[in-house]
Amino acid sequence: MSQALQQKKSKKEYKAKSDGTDRSSVFVSQKGTLMKRSEVREHIFRILFCVEFCEKEEFEDQVELYFHGHENINEKTQKEITEKTENLIEHLDEIDEQISAHTNAWNLERLGKAELSILRLATYEILLDEQVPRKVAINEAVELAKKYCKPVLAFAGAVERDARKCNEHGIDAFFPILRGVVTLEEAMKNENAKRNLADTAEQVYRTFTIL
Repeated sequence: MSQALQQKKSKKEYKAKSDGTDRSSVFVSQKGTLMKRSEVREHIFRILFCVEFCEKEEFEDQVELYFHGHENINEKTQKEITEKTENLIEHLDEIDEQISAHTNAWNLERLGKAELSILRLATYEILLDEQVPRKVAINEAVELAKKYCKPVLAFAGAVERDARKCNEHGIDAFFPILRGVVTLEEAMKNENAKRNLADTAEQVYRTFTIL
């Protein structure tokens, strides 16, 4: 992780509220109407998705076209959306590097455009956006995935009975990655965790292919 990302992450963790709430949950438009933070986030996601199909040089034109089709968004909120999207794109190489570090053999080009846009936005908010606590970034990524009909799977070291609560909060299915009784030290070793996660993910993928 770059020094800039580490510094941003450190500041963010210090400032994030422990209750996981978004400290600026709404924007007030010039007309007095409210736009929820989740709506702003969704507009950023949609723009990210659109620019996946054009060259970086066309970014400004794509943003202008997007807002032309969403005239209900006031200038102040348009500026907020544009600045966050631009900042994300400026750090895209670092964000993709972080995602690639956890996808093992999966090349990002193999991911669907919607899935990749959601991952990029969530990674940006976790590492670089000091206004968004980690819990909120993860929860909102799940909500976006659910809204756009993407299955949400969770992988954990071990799963207890109360883990069923995950299903009540948007997780379609969860899977333990440990194959037997191991010490915490063994389970937390990077090479062991990666291998266990990869093995479990492969079996889940195989299940999907035969359905």
